[in-house]
Amino acid sequence: MKPRILIVDDEALVRGVFSRRLLREGDFECDEAANGRQAVELAKQNHYDLVITDIVMPDEDGIELINWYRHESPETPIFAVSAAPNDLFLRTALKLGAQRSFLKPFPLDDLVEAVREILGVNQG
Repeated sequence: MKPRILIVDDEALVRGVFSRRLLREGDFECDEAANGRQAVELAKQNHYDLVITDIVMPDEDGIELINWYRHESPETPIFAVSAAPNDLFLRTALKLGAQRSFLKPFPLDDLVEAVREILGVNQG
């Protein structure tokens, strides 16, 4: 069974780029959510092996989502991403239990490499 990843970002373009890149690898399944509220609803119905979340979003931000996951599913790895002009949000996400953080924009190969490392999936 392929690892299932939840990609959470309020920008549909970003969600799509991340999802398509990971799907192209062939080793992952991806679901998408536009904000933390949608992500929680999906997480209540599905198990995710990894969550990739933006931090600054309307209708429940990434920090709130990380807090929810740390309470409801503390073993689920989380990657925080942000385009914020400083790294305060990303440092906060790491302190709350995110395993990785990426400042947007970043090379998609870096994302794939980090996903493979955390999930223990070797390149095909």
